[in-house]
Amino acid sequence: MRYRAMASAGMLALVLGGAGCVSSSKVDVAPQSESIGKQLVDLEDAYNKGIINREEYEKARKRILDGK
Repeated sequence: MRYRAMASAGMLALVLGGAGCVSSSKVDVAPQSESIGKQLVDLEDAYNKGIINREEYEKARKRILDGK
């Protein structure tokens, strides 16, 4: 009896575990985008830390403000 219960539980686990592996549903995830303000703050922070130079800062700032 005990063997039969364990075998049944094992088979159930295999069936339920395998069901997720063969799913054909596709989940579309929208990309997360930061707000323009957050992008500008991050950009200014990079400039102030010397990570980018003034020219790179101006180009990136224009690109952010133009929405590109």
